[in-house]
Formats: sequence, C-alpha cells, structure tokens
Amino acid sequence: MNKIQTVPVKRKRPGRPSKSEQLGNPDTSRERLLAAAIKVFAEYGYSAVSTSQIAKEAGMAQSMVHYHFRTKERLWKAAIDHLMRDLGRRFPVARDELKDLDPVSQLKVMIRRFIKMSSIEVNLARIVVHEGTSPSARLRWFAKTYLLPGFEEFDSAVAIGIEAGLIKDLPIYTITQTMIAASSMTYCVGPLVKEIHCVDLRDKERIDELSDTILDIIFHGILK
Repeated sequence: MNKIQTVPVKRKRPGRPSKSEQLGNPDTSRERLLAAAIKVFAEYGYSAVSTSQIAKEAGMAQSMVHYHFRTKERLWKAAIDHLMRDLGRRFPVARDELKDLDPVSQLKVMIRRFIKMSSIEVNLARIVVHEGTSPSARLRWFAKTYLLPGFEEFDSAVAIGIEAGLIKDLPIYTITQTMIAASSMTYCVGPLVKEIHCVDLRDKERIDELSDTILDIIFHGILK
C-alpha cells in the first residue's frame, strides 16, 4: 500500500502579516491604520484603546499594527505626527498675513483659523482633551513637539497687546487658554449642542456665526 506523502505546511510566525499581506501597498495599509488610530484615540483616549480595536476599525489584521508600528505607543506618536502634518497642509500658517497687523487683529485671525480648523477636523481637540487631563510622557512630547508653538504665538500677541495698552493686564495664560478653548473645544461637544439647541456647528453659516460671537464676547463682552 502506497504511503500518502504530505507536504509540510509552512506557518508564519505569530504577530507577522502573511506574505500576501506584505505584498499589498505598504503605504496604503499604513495610512489606513493611521486614519483609524486617529479616529479611535480621539473617541476613546489612549488608555482605553487596544491595537486590535484599531486594526478592526481599519478592517485589517492586528498583526499589521505590529508589523508597521510594533507598539501602541509608537502607533500613537505616528498618528499624532500624521494628524499634525495633515492639518499643516490643510491649514497652513502664513506668517506674512499677521506681520503687519496689530496684536488684537492678529488674535482675531488666529481665533478664526482655530474655529475653522476645529469645525472640519475635531479629532485634534478631542485628543488634546484626553491627553491634557493628566500628566504623562505622551503629553510632554505632544506639547513640546506640536502644541507649544501655537500657544506661544497667542501668548506673544497677548503680551504685546497688554504692553501697548490694547488688552487688559490679566495673566497671559488665562487669556490664551480662554481663547483657544472657546475656539476649538466647543466642537468637542458638537453632538451635545445639536441635541440641546438643534444647531449643527458644522454648517457653514454656523461656523461664521460662532466665530463672530466668540470674537465679540472675547473682545467686547456680552453686556450692552
């Protein structure tokens, strides 16, 4: 009786994508994972998210996360890099548009830019909220690498405005934080605003309306 010959099955190592997965476009698979990571980290925060959850959101195997990024922390940093570069391309900061303006006008331009950016891409503000509630190495890296320059731009304009007598002599950080929070964090609770006030903050008309109102309140108050 002839023996049946069997061909040994070559199994891939755990945690590695199959050969067919690797033959796919690596840039495409990496981009999909980064987009999914930004969405999931913004919605749930770093601690509550697993790499399997991100892979599921991207419609990919968990092994692909480890193949491209190795760890969740590396994926988080790569996602932040990707998000900030994308925002830089979509909302470029033109220094020339500010250089000839007085500090109050500079602040108004920056506030409008923050509001417009937040209306289109709310994930940044949501990630800042998650990370900003407790000290961590991630927060220090995030603040130093990406957030500090923007805050310093506000601080500088406020300081010059105070020195010129155009802005009240209040602690600079309180003014900056108030302007940035009003400009960006409002969109974090967009669904709540819609439920309570039946207002969709993403509508073009509402974006302009919110911008005008925030600027009026900050620079003139609400009293007649």
